[in-house]
Amino acid sequence: MPNLGQYIAEVLLDEKRYQNVDDAFESIVAAQKHKIQKAAEVFNVPIPDVEYAFVAGNIVVLSDDVWQKLENSKSFNFNGKTGEVEDGIPMVLNYDKDKYYLVHGDHLLSAFKVLGKIPKVLMATLNLGQPKQTKLMESETATIGEFIKYAIKNLGIQNPPRNLSLSYDNAKAKEMRSFGYFNPNDNKIWVYVGNRNMGDILRTLAHELVHRKQDEDGRISYESGKTGSDIENEANAMAGVLLRDFGKQHEEIYQ
Repeated sequence: MPNLGQYIAEVLLDEKRYQNVDDAFESIVAAQKHKIQKAAEVFNVPIPDVEYAFVAGNIVVLSDDVWQKLENSKSFNFNGKTGEVEDGIPMVLNYDKDKYYLVHGDHLLSAFKVLGKIPKVLMATLNLGQPKQTKLMESETATIGEFIKYAIKNLGIQNPPRNLSLSYDNAKAKEMRSFGYFNPNDNKIWVYVGNRNMGDILRTLAHELVHRKQDEDGRISYESGKTGSDIENEANAMAGVLLRDFGKQHEEIYQ
């Protein structure tokens, strides 16, 4: 670990560190899995959805206005001494429009404050409001159908799921602590769509379709669904790739 001033200088000068390119954030998310899990527990949401939010996030300048609002951090008013700082980049979760929660990087932000530097953070957005009461619009269901065809083709699925259930059952999602699941016993997929934008819905759908491909290849077992397993990590990574590639031609899914 370099000294504090050297470390901050490298962070500020290494622009490649902040480029929004394919797969750029997956290594960051993988390195902070334990902190992402803690954040998911705080907000009582499925871990994969917090991971997805950061994989699809953006590098932004942390303004003083947002910095002052930042929960889980005392860095804005920090005036003490700092020693070694964490690796990586600060990770901020934006929820409920104007609320911000620090997932990782409090010591690093404190160092920026001491040095009078303006930090950049990986910002993710997660909608935690009330579930929708209306059905998906026809154009939205059409987008989902188009994405399913795209994912099946790109994953090489030979036997597509028999049924896809798009649900508004918030109680079921909370009970399972998940926004989707694939049942290998009957080859069916369930996805919760309440109060989620299209990008979030498609991320979950992509994740479950990857599980379908894994099952088709004979790789699904009783232990496969555990957080951090090779099967889950692969589903998260491949789902992110599918969504980004599809999103390049369908930017409306991020609205």
